[in-house]
Amino acid sequence: QSDCVLINDPKTDTNERNQYNHNFVGRYCYCDRGYSPAQHTMHQCLCCQDWFHQTCIIAKHLQCNPDLKKMYHAKEQSSNEEHEDNLDDEQSPFFKFFTDLLLPPNGEFDAFVCANCATQFECLFVPYRWIRSIPA
Repeated sequence: QSDCVLINDPKTDTNERNQYNHNFVGRYCYCDRGYSPAQHTMHQCLCCQDWFHQTCIIAKHLQCNPDLKKMYHAKEQSSNEEHEDNLDDEQSPFFKFFTDLLLPPNGEFDAFVCANCATQFECLFVPYRWIRSIPA
């Protein structure tokens, strides 16, 4: 599958009353890369309206919470399996483990809030993993 070609003309006109981010020029996420529907699942932040690659969302969680990798490796050791820490492949066991841990299944959430907005407005948001750990 190729990249989206619905609008392939570069945007040049701007409105001085608007504020533009890197999305305006086809760049997205923490990583400031483009989007390829064949390679990436994307989520849009409810607050800032930026788009984020699912792989980068998980990488950001692991950067902020390095102990999460220890949880994966402990599980891996208990099952006598060994897998590479691969966040580039959405089908890898490493990626799937953290997708299941950190992100609700598609269809089970209404909105995504990026790490930057969650930090900026921390009094408004409860991380998904906290909700999962609160007894009913």
